[in-house]
Amino acid sequence: MGEPGYNVVDLFGNKDFVVANNYCPLRAYQQKAVDLLRANFAKGIRRQILCMPTGSGKTVVFSYIAKAHVAKGGRVLILTNREELCHQVLSALAIPSFL
Repeated sequence: MGEPGYNVVDLFGNKDFVVANNYCPLRAYQQKAVDLLRANFAKGIRRQILCMPTGSGKTVVFSYIAKAHVAKGGRVLILTNREELCHQVLSALAIPSFL
């Protein structure tokens, strides 16, 4: 039957998204990026750009930050210019271990 996962509603109605494993912590370099962004934000630097290479988990990092902000009562709007990116974001947001 496959591994247990979490289904997420697909905004486009094409398919269900399933996270194959229920635990996916940030990698060390991803956590470092989050820590640096937060430290700069605490210093009053609001406009930041995080540059990471292809396949390094940019979506995972920003999803982690977004979920943490929502958990503290904040609101987040995520816009993409490609349907594939929307699917990728939905999958990343489905990882429950972020909070």
